[in-house]
Amino acid sequence: MTEERQDTGFGWGNLIFSILSIVVSFIAFRNPDASLVAIVIYFGILALLKGIFGLFARNQIEKWFGPYSSAPSTMILVESIFDIIIGVILLFNVPLGIASLPFIFAIWFIFESILNIQRAGAFKAVSKFWYYFMIVVSVIGIILGVLLIFNPFASLITVSYLVGFYFMFAGIRSLILAFIK
Repeated sequence: MTEERQDTGFGWGNLIFSILSIVVSFIAFRNPDASLVAIVIYFGILALLKGIFGLFARNQIEKWFGPYSSAPSTMILVESIFDIIIGVILLFNVPLGIASLPFIFAIWFIFESILNIQRAGAFKAVSKFWYYFMIVVSVIGIILGVLLIFNPFASLITVSYLVGFYFMFAGIRSLILAFIK
């Protein structure tokens, strides 16, 4: 969370990530036959930004909660480093990014979905609907990740749609987080 969130009650980092995620999802839906190079670059930028925002959020959590935040902040650190590594791989080695795209996203979907299941408890305090929504979206993410791992060739053909759905869900989740005070 950013300093702005503490002062105004609004999560600017979540809003920016939400907008980027939803834009990327529309690009993936609109032109699935487009060059995978463009998809790799877009997702590389998005992963890098998500990792950087995650590092800032971790620092804020540690400031707010001190030693009581070690487990959640450690998970955020691991997730942020993972996102930054994926971003760097996708941006600076595009051919490798294209070849490994189904596997990278499979691992990413599974990892993020497991973390979102762990985070779903925070949504329960706000609304049972959002709690169950997070659980359902996370289970879908795990299923998509497993499908990508076991059928990478077919996944490469449909990766635009799968990734589009994932980033649409991630964008909606971040948009909700931006407005939760």
